[in-house]
Amino acid sequence: MSKIKNSLFLKLVLLLMLVIILPAVVSNIIAYLENYHMVRQQIIDWNDRMMEIGMESTIAYIRGVEQAPMNLFGNADAIRVLNKQEKFSDMDRYVIRKLGQSISERDSSIYRIVMSCKNGESIDGIYLNDQMSRTITGNYLYPEQTDSAFQIGTDEDGKPAALIFNMDIQNVPSYEIIVRMRIFAALDDLQDMTKVLCGQYEDSVVMVFLGEEKEQLLFSSEPYREISFREEDLLQKQYAKGTLDGEAGIFFQEKEVYKGTEICLVKFVDNHYFSDPAGRVVLIAAVVQICLLAVSAVFLFLAFNLLISPVKRMLNNMKAMEISPDFDYKSGTDRKDELGVLENQYEGMMKSLDELVNKNYRSQLETAKANFKMLQAQINPHFLYNMLQYISTTALKSHCPEVSRQLTQLGELFQYTMNTSEELVTLERELHHLENYMMLQEGRFGGRLHFTVHCPKQLGEIPVPKMILQPLVENCIKHGIDQKDGTGSIMVSITEKDGQCRIRVMDNGAGMSEEQMKGLRSAYDNYGFNASTESGIGFLNVLQRCKLYFRDGFEWDIRSIPGVETTVELVFQRERESE
Repeated sequence: MSKIKNSLFLKLVLLLMLVIILPAVVSNIIAYLENYHMVRQQIIDWNDRMMEIGMESTIAYIRGVEQAPMNLFGNADAIRVLNKQEKFSDMDRYVIRKLGQSISERDSSIYRIVMSCKNGESIDGIYLNDQMSRTITGNYLYPEQTDSAFQIGTDEDGKPAALIFNMDIQNVPSYEIIVRMRIFAALDDLQDMTKVLCGQYEDSVVMVFLGEEKEQLLFSSEPYREISFREEDLLQKQYAKGTLDGEAGIFFQEKEVYKGTEICLVKFVDNHYFSDPAGRVVLIAAVVQICLLAVSAVFLFLAFNLLISPVKRMLNNMKAMEISPDFDYKSGTDRKDELGVLENQYEGMMKSLDELVNKNYRSQLETAKANFKMLQAQINPHFLYNMLQYISTTALKSHCPEVSRQLTQLGELFQYTMNTSEELVTLERELHHLENYMMLQEGRFGGRLHFTVHCPKQLGEIPVPKMILQPLVENCIKHGIDQKDGTGSIMVSITEKDGQCRIRVMDNGAGMSEEQMKGLRSAYDNYGFNASTESGIGFLNVLQRCKLYFRDGFEWDIRSIPGVETTVELVFQRERESE
């Protein structure tokens, strides 16, 4: 985000991209809505016509089941047998079964006929070829016969499986009922009707209900659990929005009354049939627009880069001057437009500034450097060390051995610290310098500070960066011992194992919190090696110099229990990696 805020080039590119993208997005939304409503209206019109065809097929199916037994009235032998009051003979039963078979052959959907005869006998015939089908249909759940002309049989799962037509055969002219018939018809014809009705909308759902309140579901092309739509919308415009098992879509309805029974045909079409075609149109348009946008972006990038290149060159020159004041600038352009003139003027200005700076500022800088060297020579470290040695000898002659000892230690400390010609020293010399420093500190604290060092003699020759131990011990005193009452103790332990040298600096001072240690680790990770005058060489500076010298072989850690102890540990390979 900051790059955009600081770049005129990126701002112009984003602005032009926005001018291109915004109209494209708006046009895609409008195209989607227009295509959605157009496809939706086409589907509504197509289904209005197909619902009439579906209702005609449904009525034809029911009419076929109802009219199948009509040939019974023209069979005198069958009427004679059915009029018997006495028990049927085997031949009579055979005649009745053949009669049922002829009814089944007239309508292929009829697979079972039950005749309750005048003499009290019931003849049940299942007219199917294979035994498996006979067993399955025999296990259907059939309701008790009622006065209703049509009933529905279900399978073991409660799904509609058969249409039951109840019919009474009367004797003429007495109109006496000689047989009550229950005709069972399969729903295969309705399944075939569904395929025609759905057409290209393959996963649509078609339902057939019986009764004014749709209380009986005769057929459903797909099982469902929950259905919801407004009946008032269906009555007004033959279609309504709704949901089927949570899926949104449109319901279509066609109603007709047949022989006193209301038949309702309902079809559900999922919304994706409206949204998918519209989405495909928009997707194609979006792909084309994205391709054009990519080409436009490349063109704009090249064009703006060409136009703003002089500004970028001048800006880079200004940034470089913040690091090194070099006023040498060449435009390298032959452009005659406003930006070309601006760059040429900038080049002339840089040349003028270079002349002024070279004559004034640089001469003053050299003078300042010379004065500084003169001042530095006046406080030469060697001179300071010699004077401390002289004062120490004088103190010794004056019978002040303690003062002489401390001045000698202070002189050695200054000599070691201010010798800038050495970057690496042996661990033995570093420990000797640390002991001088701690003897001076112990004298300052007057017995309230104890200091111990443990280092095997064979480790004394290991080369280490100069001044890595004193800053650690100084931190122990400044941030640990000084912040706590009572006696302070500092211990430096140096050990070796498996080629690794391990330096531990421990104190019993005030300690550090977890937040402070976390901040210290974060500062180490983001350290720029630019210690301020306040922090001096500093703890972080020690870590960075060790990291530069030992490279990947260097590790460090800090642990602390507030008010109890703090431990700083440096670990490095004894044999340093080669350059």
